[in-house]
Amino acid sequence: MHSYQMPFSKFLPIEADCGLFHLIFQNRVSLPFRPRNMEWITKKHWIVLPGLLLLLFVANLSLGSVRIPWLEVIGILSGKGSSNPVWTDIIWDFRMTKALTCILAGGALAIAGLQMQTLFRNALAGPDVLGLSSGASLLVSLLLMSQASGFAMSFASSPWAVAGAASIGSSLVFLLIVAISHRLRDNTSLLIIGLMIGAATSSIVSVLQFLSKAEELQPYLFWTFGNLGALNWIEIQVLSMIVLAGTLIAVFSTRSLNAFLLGDNYAQSIGVNISKSRFLIILSTSLLAGGVTAFCGPIAFVGLA
Repeated sequence: MHSYQMPFSKFLPIEADCGLFHLIFQNRVSLPFRPRNMEWITKKHWIVLPGLLLLLFVANLSLGSVRIPWLEVIGILSGKGSSNPVWTDIIWDFRMTKALTCILAGGALAIAGLQMQTLFRNALAGPDVLGLSSGASLLVSLLLMSQASGFAMSFASSPWAVAGAASIGSSLVFLLIVAISHRLRDNTSLLIIGLMIGAATSSIVSVLQFLSKAEELQPYLFWTFGNLGALNWIEIQVLSMIVLAGTLIAVFSTRSLNAFLLGDNYAQSIGVNISKSRFLIILSTSLLAGGVTAFCGPIAFVGLA
């Protein structure tokens, strides 16, 4: 009678004895063991990164065409006021909205990009890989280049109209992706479908650009550049609620995302509902990427980093 071990995977060795196979976990959990120094580095990141974010946030409020001293910025933020009333207006009416928009958009796209890279196990996957930004661009192009699309709208230049059109476009692509995902079991096929949707919508937008006049084409081109400084406080509140909802769904899907790192079969073997988890991940990404695209333009490529 012989007993031996053979490697079944990086984390799960199999012990064979008399033809009976027993799975033996190397650790108490099936995820790879992290040395203590790696845990310390991770904890260190949670200390350094928020501090660096706060430092850059204050620096953004201080620096600009009008330089405001750091102590004055801290005094204005704490409600103590400033020796120069103009500085207070500059911070609360101009720089604060831009800074908050950058934080919300950057955080949302980072979370959305992480979910897509984890779901597809591809470092090149970004928030726009499912065609959400392309769907938003299609509806916005139909709105801003309305005469070329066959109808004219007097409210096409309204910021809320543009945001609404982008949200509807992202939502339509999201519903299409969800309907397709129920018929596909392979995440790679879903990735290819998303790229095909993006290519199709981009082709339609190109046709509209060719048929449009210069005065109609200019607002759309400005929108495609992206803009983080055009939001007011009401729009920031709406964007904050969208980002909060998408982030909460992403936090709820953390266990599923960790399981997807080792493959769909492994995730299913530990009890993860593949269809439900994939739906929640796609929903979270759609809220985060779609909300940012609606208010800031198609800048989802930021989430690739």
